[in-house]
Amino acid sequence: MKHETIIKTVGVITGVVALSLLSHSMLSYLSEENDTATEDTTDSLFEVDDRPKVLSAEKLDVGPESLYEQPSNLSDIIAFGRKHVFETVCAYSSGSSWPISTYLDKTLLVTNFHVIEDCAFSNRKVTLSLEDRSSEGVVSYVDELNDLAVIETTSKIEPFRVSFSNAEVGHWVMALGYPSIGTQNSKSSVNMGRVSNTVDGLIFTDAAINPGNSGGPLLNSSGDVIGINSAGYADAENIAIALTVDNLCARIFLCSE
Repeated sequence: MKHETIIKTVGVITGVVALSLLSHSMLSYLSEENDTATEDTTDSLFEVDDRPKVLSAEKLDVGPESLYEQPSNLSDIIAFGRKHVFETVCAYSSGSSWPISTYLDKTLLVTNFHVIEDCAFSNRKVTLSLEDRSSEGVVSYVDELNDLAVIETTSKIEPFRVSFSNAEVGHWVMALGYPSIGTQNSKSSVNMGRVSNTVDGLIFTDAAINPGNSGGPLLNSSGDVIGINSAGYADAENIAIALTVDNLCARIFLCSE
């Protein structure tokens, strides 16, 4: 059973900040014709040879001086990140999402399932806000077991690069997202820290994350996404949890040749 633990979510869910990741998988493609989730019996949301491709940092041979060091172009990484992470609102929940790929005429955003859970099996519509612009997104895919979801939007925005290199203890990281502070039109935040551990597709860091940061990207010192900010331990301080980007590759995106 993957990622089975009781954790404190960093999405705002009507004041409740505890989530038990379920032991039964709900891998579903939500079709336009039927808003009811149907169990996915294929290997991918898309045709195997037609999956959206992810912009891999390794393919571009991009690397920093050291993944243990704070990047020298930190201000550029912050500026790019804050202009590419969406505040994502669904009913009484809010969180963050970020562009990972394009497919046909749509931009595909990644977030956590618990951020969009209240919308996933009803009208599937979420509100996306970026700087002073708002638009509508549609939940198109959910992986309840791994706490992942994909949102489609017609907004055109450059995807993040992703890195599939293993995060190592001590690597510098930065978490981006929209902390919920009780006001609308809040600005995205950045929090920096270090990788403290990695276990079974999870990255543990001491980068502070707050309610509303769920679904946002965790960047390394190259500015590449290495994880999806998801949770913090309910009874511990300075421990945040991110899902590795590898969790997105098994059924959704084409992450390697």
